[in-house]
Amino acid sequence: MILIPIFYTVGMYLNASFIQYTRETKMYCMDFVNGMYMFVYYVSIFTFFIMFSSIQSLRGEVENKSIKLYIPRCQSRSKIYIAKNISLSLMFIIITIIFYIITIILDYLFLIHRTDIALNVFWKSQDTESIIFFIISMLFYYLFLIQFAFFLSSFFNPLMSSILALITTILTFYLKVISYIQTLVLTYYLEKIMNSIKIQYNDIFLYFLLILIYGIIFNLLGIKKFKKLDVI
Repeated sequence: MILIPIFYTVGMYLNASFIQYTRETKMYCMDFVNGMYMFVYYVSIFTFFIMFSSIQSLRGEVENKSIKLYIPRCQSRSKIYIAKNISLSLMFIIITIIFYIITIILDYLFLIHRTDIALNVFWKSQDTESIIFFIISMLFYYLFLIQFAFFLSSFFNPLMSSILALITTILTFYLKVISYIQTLVLTYYLEKIMNSIKIQYNDIFLYFLLILIYGIIFNLLGIKKFKKLDVI
């Protein structure tokens, strides 16, 4: 996914005709970085990467029996489930940090020279709140996807889990625009948070409440099913 900001910044630096900047205002560093992260979200690259990696991490090892190596050392399957969940979450956080660092470097190497579209400013103090909520909201969304992928892989084989993950992701893009149903869809609130000029605390509260409720449900069901899986 790092190819996206590389492609964009180099293209803008070279003033490539196939890359257009349509905003009326100039962007600053964190504005650009969050914009790139948002673009990655909309093209679903990171979404599928996280879910497929999580599915393979849990169900893939069940299918090839390699998970039996953990059982003699850790009798509790709940601990194995949780430990894998945490390790994947930490890996994602590290990838996100690397993405932000590289994109910041790219901004200062290439984009900042385009004074017609970019400002030599890292962070605008008046946007501090929106920047922080954007990063936290995106972070928790991807962490939730790990919980959901683990839930699916507890019930289905890797192929079926991946298909269901793909179908669910596509469905959310439609459900988020349907009245009454949209209030139960995470991406409905996430995109409102991402695109709002002024922070709407009610949306933020409902968003994190849904993540908490869905996360608890998926984890409890996933662990319960994982305990019953035949790994012998």
